[in-house]
Amino acid sequence: MAFESKDEAAERHNAQRQQGKQKSPVGRFENMEWDKDGMKEEVNSFGDGTLVNWSELARRYGVKNKTGQMAQNGGQIAMEWLKSEGVDVERFKKRRRESDIGNIRKKMKKSVGGEITVPCPESSRKLQAKLKEKILSGEVNVGELIVPRKVNGNKSLHTTKIVYTQ
Repeated sequence: MAFESKDEAAERHNAQRQQGKQKSPVGRFENMEWDKDGMKEEVNSFGDGTLVNWSELARRYGVKNKTGQMAQNGGQIAMEWLKSEGVDVERFKKRRRESDIGNIRKKMKKSVGGEITVPCPESSRKLQAKLKEKILSGEVNVGELIVPRKVNGNKSLHTTKIVYTQ
């Protein structure tokens, strides 16, 4: 029969999940190479409560992945390999073990004004006003006015007629 009830499916799923093997982020140790005996001796010589930097330990002993490059998760690989060899890695101190309440961060210090300033480009009105001031002060030369102009209040331009006399 093709139909399976929800309860039967849940039971089957749980049974398969218990049978399955947990995934490992480190892979097979046979494919990797490093000085395993030296690492094991050094770690066994550490006292209880020692703070161990697993990444540094992996770099020191040259933990390489199957392609021959230094493994980026070398600390994980070293720790898992030592667990598989029977070394009790739980006896070492972990970072921030004293504060089990979590990561408490300090408040960010404010700058003098209390706000963060971000530079932004000048508006076109401000640029026009600056240019107008420079033209009026004579700092910027735009040439001679060829035809005199008058501007009405409604922004329309009127040119005056030029009378040529001889």
